[in-house]
Amino acid sequence: MDTDFKVKSTILIVDDHVTDLQFFINSLKDSQWKIYVADNGESAIHQAERIHPDLILLDVVMPGLDGFETCYQLRQTPQTQDIPVIFMTAINEAVDKDKGFEVGGTDYITKPFETTELLARVGTHLQLRQALRQLGNMDRELRAANRQLVTYQQELEFTARTDPLTRLSNRRDSMERLFTEYSRARRYHHPLTIILGDIDHFKQFNETFGHACGDIVLRSVAHLLRETIRAQDHAGRWGDEEFLLMLPETARAGAINIMERLRSIVANNTIHHGDLSLSVTMTWGGHSIDEQDTNLDAALTRAKQALDQGKSKGRNRIVLL
Repeated sequence: MDTDFKVKSTILIVDDHVTDLQFFINSLKDSQWKIYVADNGESAIHQAERIHPDLILLDVVMPGLDGFETCYQLRQTPQTQDIPVIFMTAINEAVDKDKGFEVGGTDYITKPFETTELLARVGTHLQLRQALRQLGNMDRELRAANRQLVTYQQELEFTARTDPLTRLSNRRDSMERLFTEYSRARRYHHPLTIILGDIDHFKQFNETFGHACGDIVLRSVAHLLRETIRAQDHAGRWGDEEFLLMLPETARAGAINIMERLRSIVANNTIHHGDLSLSVTMTWGGHSIDEQDTNLDAALTRAKQALDQGKSKGRNRIVLL
């Protein structure tokens, strides 16, 4: 680590005294650190923005911008605000050290300098700087990994709740949504209609045209459902060829209109598979919840009874209980 930070580190020395600058250059020339110099505050700010050094040695007493004002301005600029600053003062200069720390200084070193102390302090702050950079890199990597993990979790959750063939909600997700909406409707006495739809004679369709064609039919029906229902409604795949619709804030009259519209749209839709142009019909059974429903299972049972009635009456029809 010592070799690494020595080779890669850059130091900016700011002092208006040529003698002091020469002392720094001579003291640090064997360190492998890259040295830049400036003789006033304005030049220091310009160079710091350009080279972004790892450490700044900054004389406090200078003409024009003094060291405190220079440090303050460095802290206001995003490119330089995180660079550590060591203030340099003469032993006989009256300096308000608290002010130096208030404007963003990191440390003080007193003139006349001892080479051993100078190298030790500079080396320590460069190592700290490198350690902070490594921590920053680790933090960014952890944040990126965390974002990726959140994305994976969302994808897993979506997969766990979605039917892979139709891309509609699966039975688990639909049941959870139903429970929430049913509880809300009962608590606030709001209307809710539950509908089950079944593709007529789907088993025979599969046997005649093959399962690949059957999958196309299922996807086509799912697409029609997504395109037809309202934003507040919910559609899911309930079973093999069975679909569920949940219509919040929808009483009997509105439900009948939606059911008949769905029946008509599916019946008049043409499904293309190779050279074949096919069509299917669906039977729809629904139930608008009322006081006779003691729980969600009871409401679903009545929707299933309506679906069975529709099948027994010849299919391709709607029944609402």
